[in-house]
Amino acid sequence: MKRTHRSVRVDPELLATVEDLARQHLVPVGFTDQVEAGLRLLVSHAIEEQTRQAARVVGVDEGRARQTFEKMRDRGSRG
Repeated sequence: MKRTHRSVRVDPELLATVEDLARQHLVPVGFTDQVEAGLRLLVSHAIEEQTRQAARVVGVDEGRARQTFEKMRDRGSRG
């Protein structure tokens, strides 16, 4: 990701909501602090999603492992 300074367009309704929340001291007041907080939230969300994906993979692998174990156990008890 390039680190260049660019102007951005933000939804006016979103800006109004952020300004209202900033007046209530529920979000950072300064734009730079708001951007940093937003980026931290994005990173946190992405890491949580990675964790959920890994858990799904482990869950699938666990299920397959159990099925394989059951098949092997059943075959062993017949022999």
